[in-house]
Amino acid sequence: MIDIEAMPYIADIPPVQARLRPNETALWFEGRATSFAELDTRTNQIANGLIRLGIQPGDRVGYLAKNTDVYYEILFGCAKARAVMTGVNTRLAPPEVKFILSDAKAKVLFVGREFYAMIDQIKDELPDLTRIITLDGDREDWDYFPSWRDAKSSAAPGLTVEGEDDVIQLYTSGTTGLPKGVQLTNDNYRAFFTQAGMLEWSSYDAGEAVMNAMPQFHVAGVNVGVLASLQGAKTVILREIDPQLILRLIPEHKIAHAFWVPAVILMLTQQPNIRETDFSSLKQVFYGASPISEALLRTAVEIMGARFTQLYGLTETVGAGTFLPPEAHDPSWGKLRSCGVPWPGAVVRVVDGEGKPVPIG
Repeated sequence: MIDIEAMPYIADIPPVQARLRPNETALWFEGRATSFAELDTRTNQIANGLIRLGIQPGDRVGYLAKNTDVYYEILFGCAKARAVMTGVNTRLAPPEVKFILSDAKAKVLFVGREFYAMIDQIKDELPDLTRIITLDGDREDWDYFPSWRDAKSSAAPGLTVEGEDDVIQLYTSGTTGLPKGVQLTNDNYRAFFTQAGMLEWSSYDAGEAVMNAMPQFHVAGVNVGVLASLQGAKTVILREIDPQLILRLIPEHKIAHAFWVPAVILMLTQQPNIRETDFSSLKQVFYGASPISEALLRTAVEIMGARFTQLYGLTETVGAGTFLPPEAHDPSWGKLRSCGVPWPGAVVRVVDGEGKPVPIG
C-alpha cells in the first residue's frame, strides 16, 4: 500500500518506515541485510556528510558503480540533503562518462572498484568535482564510503524538502547526439507514486520481497527499489544479471515480485534446473524494453505460474506511460505486440509532424 500522505517525497520514506517497521529488512545485497531503522540512520549520516562537504540544495552527486544496496542509501541521503542523485551508465566509454559528470556539474562522486581506472583517466578534466568516495576501498587518496559515512552524525539533517526540488537526474540517449540529463523532481515522484498506487503491478505488501536485477542508472532499476521501500517491502538487489543466482534467490527470499526484461526471462527458461526451482512465492513478473513472444510467455507462465505485466514509459515521465495488464497476456486477445493502455492520469496521442492527431489506422 502506498501512503502518499505520510510519504509524499523520496526523503520521507526512510524515517516513516523506520518508525513503522524498524527491524524489518529494507535492503538485501550479497548476504548483507539492512533494516529500515539502519537505512534511516545511514541516510541521515550520508546527508550530513554531503552537507559538510559543502553540498547545497540542487547540487548533483554522481554514482558510478554496478548495482549495490548502498545506491539506495546514497539516493535517500541525497534527497534528505536536497541534493540530486546522478547515476551514470556503467556501459559508457570514458568520454561519455566525462560528458555526463561535467554536464551535471557533479561535485561529489561515489565510485565502484571497476571504474577506478576510468575516473583516474578523466578526473582532472572535471573542474566541478571536489571529492571522490570509493565504495570498495583500496585507494588511499579517496575516502572509503563506510568509514566516511559512519563518522557522520546520525541526527536528521532537518532540511525542508520542497516539491520543486530536483531529486534525480538520469541521462538518456537517443539514436544520435549526446546523452540528455532528465531532471525529475519530488513532485514528479509524488505524481508517480499516486499513479503506481492505482495499479496491480506496483502494489506490494509490507514484508514481501521484490527482486531488483535491472541497472540502477535506469529509471526502471531506480523505481523498483523506491516503490518497494515506499511500501515496506524488502528489495533484493543483484549486482548484475546472473540466471543461476536469480533461481537460487527466488525460493531463498520468497520473491513475490520481479522486474526482468524478456531477454532475461528467456535466459531463465533456458537454465537446465529451472523446473527444480520453487516459484510458489512469485506473484508477479513485470517486464519492459521489448514485447514478449507468445512462445516465451507460454513457457514462462507454465513454469513460474505468475501474472505478467508489460511496462512502457519514458525517463521523462518517471517511467510511467502505458502498461499491458495480465489479462491482456492471454494470447487469444492478440495484444502481445501492444504496449498496452495508459497509466491512470496519462494521456496518449498519435500525432503527425505538426502535432495534430491522426486517424486510427
